Amino acid sequence: MKTGFGLMLAALGVGLSTTVIADDDVDRFSDSFDWYGSVSASYLNVGGDLEFFGNTASVYGGTPTIDMDDGGRLSLAFGIKAPQGWRLEGDVGYLTLNSDADQVFGLDDRAEDSFSVDAEIESLVFMLNGIYDFDIGNQKILPYVKAGVGVARNKATQALLDVNYVAPIWDGSIFEGESLTGYAYPEAEVTEFVWNVGAGLRLQLSRKFSLAFEYGFTDLGEAVTGTDENGDALGITDLNTQQLTLGLTYDF
Repeated sequence: MKTGFGLMLAALGVGLSTTVIADDDVDRFSDSFDWYGSVSASYLNVGGDLEFFGNTASVYGGTPTIDMDDGGRLSLAFGIKAPQGWRLEGDVGYLTLNSDADQVFGLDDRAEDSFSVDAEIESLVFMLNGIYDFDIGNQKILPYVKAGVGVARNKATQALLDVNYVAPIWDGSIFEGESLTGYAYPEAEVTEFVWNVGAGLRLQLSRKFSLAFEYGFTDLGEAVTGTDENGDALGITDLNTQQLTLGLTYDF
């Protein structure tokens, strides 16, 4: 994902290098309907905790929550500009999100046990966004706000668990002093309702190209692994992202 994110930024840079500063006579608030397309890359600050669910967590307790690492998103959008600064666009985005794989300690009777989870979530998101461009009397700089709703297909593609057991969790101290390495939970995917809000600045580079800088928030619902033979799973119940986005738009 890091390679793809870097390639996208490079592509945006090439697009910028081939454009010229917008002409003063370009009217961005005409009464016509005009089509546009855009490509963007986002840095994601991921919210939500990865938690243990199922028999082991409910019977023995003491399992920790796992933080999420930062992620990335690549997006394509196609939309229409309406009169007086309104826009309506469809957006499809591909996200990759990872858990923090550092070791964390359990709670209560399992405070000496250490856990590490290497989990990866892939999400394909389809959004319908409404956008309003503010006319501030400057045709080169256009602030805007946006809001949208859609669906996401959240897939847990990997969830590997390492545990160093110190405290016994079963009668007879079955796991005392033992380790569990590379235990894999089954893959699974869910479809979730999602929504987003955001605000940004659009800089006109030429009659055809504009560059957008945007901050946004997206609620992605949840992502859960499959349930293993012991009736256990891992899941994130409040998965969300704050994103900083750089996008390049072409007006047809």
